[in-house]
Amino acid sequence: MAETSEPVALIVGVDDKQLSARLPVGNSPFLIGRDEKNHLCLSGDRAVSRLHCAILVTTQGMVIEDLKSSNGTYVNGRRVTGVAPLSVPSLLTVGRTRLSLVPATADYDSSSFLANMYSTKGTVLIPPTQFFQARTEALLVVDLVGSSRLLKLGEIHLLKVLWMLGQMLDRSLRTEEQPFLKCTGDGFFACFGSAEGALKAAVTLAPSLKRHISTPVTISIALHFGPTRLAPNGERTGKNVHAVFSLEDLRHKQEKLRKYVASGRILELVLMTKAFLSQLPSQDKGKPVPLGFFGLKGLDEKEGIFLWDSR
Repeated sequence: MAETSEPVALIVGVDDKQLSARLPVGNSPFLIGRDEKNHLCLSGDRAVSRLHCAILVTTQGMVIEDLKSSNGTYVNGRRVTGVAPLSVPSLLTVGRTRLSLVPATADYDSSSFLANMYSTKGTVLIPPTQFFQARTEALLVVDLVGSSRLLKLGEIHLLKVLWMLGQMLDRSLRTEEQPFLKCTGDGFFACFGSAEGALKAAVTLAPSLKRHISTPVTISIALHFGPTRLAPNGERTGKNVHAVFSLEDLRHKQEKLRKYVASGRILELVLMTKAFLSQLPSQDKGKPVPLGFFGLKGLDEKEGIFLWDSR
């Protein structure tokens, strides 16, 4: 890449109140960290290391280097190990701060880029900021019912629904100490510190979609509670992760649930395990309707499954 005094790209804040200016990235290394000597100082984010990462322009193109940060550097939902290629545009996650690297043009609109990020399967939208061997948390999986029908209305329509789901979960997770959010293709996988927080987020999704999307959208939500493990790449793993995905898949296997969803009278199907129900406050424990005991992938014994009655 030729030497130039013009900026190669711009760093722009993604979340509210994080970064209002557009900072130019040129041929000199662009340093990001908590120290005030960095080109971008993120002193308010305690999950950011003093010297966190650097963006460099080489003869082959742009690269990003993680400077042995405590909580990692993520590019488009993938954790960077050492030095990695960096394309424009890209979504960067540094600690709890999310930044977009965009073309150095004043008229560039990053909204379509962010919408695509929220609908890219496997993208870790909120990575962990602390590494642990095991952690007990509330697990939420949400999936679109009949996504092929939405796709017939146009890919933009499907992307808008997924973007809205991701944004709503994103906002719900902002007060969590160790949030996690990942796109699964037609939905999302999220981790909360409490069952109450996960349920609160779950029951607001369908009403919010109804207010903002003209076409009726039905979603399927599964809720489980139990220990998880954190893989080196930032993924949540373990038998309880398998279990919550298996719970969401139950709607395809049980005739009663298939008819319930196919009736067209509901906008959401919310299933929860007994393990999740036991963690809820007493005022919420009377609302779920027992469906019976079912085998879930990852669990040795059958688990009690309940249908949440939002009425």
